[in-house]
Amino acid sequence: MPKESQISYTFLAVVGLAAGLYPLVFYYDNNFTLINSWSHFTYFAGLFIVLPILAMLIAGVFAKKWLEHPIVQRLILFVNAFAFLNFLQLCLRADISKKWTLIVLLVAAAIAFFLWKHIKKIVVLQFVLATIALVGFIPQLYNHLMVSNAWKTLPDAISEVRLVETPNIYVIQPDGYVNPSELKKGYYDIDNSDFENFLSAEGFKTYTNFRSNYGST
Repeated sequence: MPKESQISYTFLAVVGLAAGLYPLVFYYDNNFTLINSWSHFTYFAGLFIVLPILAMLIAGVFAKKWLEHPIVQRLILFVNAFAFLNFLQLCLRADISKKWTLIVLLVAAAIAFFLWKHIKKIVVLQFVLATIALVGFIPQLYNHLMVSNAWKTLPDAISEVRLVETPNIYVIQPDGYVNPSELKKGYYDIDNSDFENFLSAEGFKTYTNFRSNYGST
């Protein structure tokens, strides 16, 4: 880093913020309907934002006498890049694997070793990515906030009904049904001809050799 640049605690906090801001917005943009509660936001903001900022500031306290040293500046960039890439790994894979963490470690080390003089440019680039992701996420957030809650207003006094016997309410949720051709073989080995004949008589169309596109089934 050029001599005129001074490493301050504010700068360290900004470096920590840059490491997690884009991954946080990226994660919310792609998974908002699954994590749109305040408890989720508190958890992810703590993980992606607060944790890297604290890590940077704590490291700065212990290394405050050597913040201008090239080795320390390389370490600052290494922590930033390592956190940034690992957060992206978590966003893309929903997991942290040893293999990818090792790759991230090597890439972050290379970035820190060769590009440490450009740390400000890298931080700016991370903020640019966060801004681009935020521009795409804001419409989704706006639509969510503008959803009407009128449907929650009951049109009658059904909430005052007192049920005498339980259980008395059943929810039937149609989901997947094993393909007829699959039921005849494998782990199933089931004769489902009665149901197949019923479907045929009622005008339903069934297709052989199809399977669910969900990994869990």
